[in-house]
Amino acid sequence: MFRTVLSLSLLACFVTILPAATVDYVRVKVGTHKMAKGPSGQLVPLNGPAIHVYSKDGKKYDFADDFQKLHFTLQVKGACKVARKLRAASLRVGTYRKGLKVNRKNRTFASSWKTVSLTAPYMKPGGTDPVRLCNDYLDKQAVVKKKSKASLMADGFVIRRDSGYGAQFELTCKGTFTESDSSNVSYPVWISCEPLKQGKKNVPPARAAKSRARAMPLFRRASLATQQTRYGGPCPTWVAFHGAITAGRAGTIRYRFETETETGFRTGWQEVRFDRPGTKKVSWKRLVKTPEPPSGDRLTLKAAGDRIPIFKGWTVLRVSEPPAGGGKVPTFHQSKKATFTVDCNPAPARRTK
Repeated sequence: MFRTVLSLSLLACFVTILPAATVDYVRVKVGTHKMAKGPSGQLVPLNGPAIHVYSKDGKKYDFADDFQKLHFTLQVKGACKVARKLRAASLRVGTYRKGLKVNRKNRTFASSWKTVSLTAPYMKPGGTDPVRLCNDYLDKQAVVKKKSKASLMADGFVIRRDSGYGAQFELTCKGTFTESDSSNVSYPVWISCEPLKQGKKNVPPARAAKSRARAMPLFRRASLATQQTRYGGPCPTWVAFHGAITAGRAGTIRYRFETETETGFRTGWQEVRFDRPGTKKVSWKRLVKTPEPPSGDRLTLKAAGDRIPIFKGWTVLRVSEPPAGGGKVPTFHQSKKATFTVDCNPAPARRTK
């Protein structure tokens, strides 16, 4: 009996009283969009995310304008439970996050719906490739409407996806502990598959091409090397890459790293700014896991005493410079492949005499 009472007493010493929630409420919804006719004659939002996709030859859609800015309009409201406890508020759309100004003397960020605008760099919608979406829709409409693809592309069309981006409004309040709460909503995206004539406008006239040829190009060269071309040891392991981008004049160059994987893994676009001609270094680390045996059965592999397959891979540094002459077609370049091998097999035991 004494032991039971003592145990309960000791247990009570470790009981933690959870603090009361400090966030009263937090809400977010998609705002109202101002619509206008696009080049195809269909409506696209002026203050919403509209991605423009173009064709070079009129046979299929080739590229999206990933230099454009995306605009979002959201309505938010939220409050803390106690006055003077409001600490922070933020909006996130896709991978882009923006902090919002708050008055820390208040408990309320907004008691009624407050419209907040956000401008973000280009982001590919979640689970959607705009170029593939345009081409898939084109194939279906050619069958349904019994029209040629050329005639459909001459007019262009707009596709709306209701779940293009994930949007989140987060509110932070201070109590016994600082607490954050959030509300989420799906944000639609409009894919504007531009008329063919819009694509043709992206082809610069001969005069503009000659003037650009006389001008100093922005991009000069790109290189990439592996820090360790051959690795042997335990896996998974990181493989480091070091690259360099050289510019011929001031300007901004975008770059990303691309691999040989079956899914065609690519990092997100990053920017490097040149104030004058010169070279700037870039780097990236890639995680390589233990390769699966051909049969996919590790137990069989181990029992048979076979070696783990040696992984052979490569990575390139892909560079994109802005279109010249007011066009929309960026120019792409890439470095030579930086090849490497990873051997995850344990080192052979040394024979003792």
